[in-house]
Amino acid sequence: MPRLLPLALVLLLATPAIAGDIYTWKDKDGRVQYSDMPPSGVDARSIKTQPSFGGDSDSSWKEKDRAFEERQKARTDAAKKSADEANVAAAQKQRCDEQKARLESFQIGGRLAKMENGQRVIIPDEERLAEIERMKSEIEKNCK
Repeated sequence: MPRLLPLALVLLLATPAIAGDIYTWKDKDGRVQYSDMPPSGVDARSIKTQPSFGGDSDSSWKEKDRAFEERQKARTDAAKKSADEANVAAAQKQRCDEQKARLESFQIGGRLAKMENGQRVIIPDEERLAEIERMKSEIEKNCK
């Protein structure tokens, strides 16, 4: 119970600042006065105030929310772009590895054959050497 007393006191004192109008008027000396209760017999007018507990208006919250959504979208787009780039790089690496393996099989030598019209045809050495040069240039151009 003793712990609740300070909390209740703070809430009680904060209540006028949270809810209530502020009034302004000029006193008999011409000075502007402010109060949460207008005095009787004086032409006091209510002034619009914003709650002291929030600090930010609705428009600033909307702006902050919009900025947050833009940052979140930018992060999502960047992550998607990064994933796409990683997929492209992985596919490129796989193609390069396959080209290098094919080049190696051509460089080993021996008899290489290909299928033409359902028949196995031995690749002549001139054609094999030309294919090796073509594959080397392709690998040099595409696999860095």
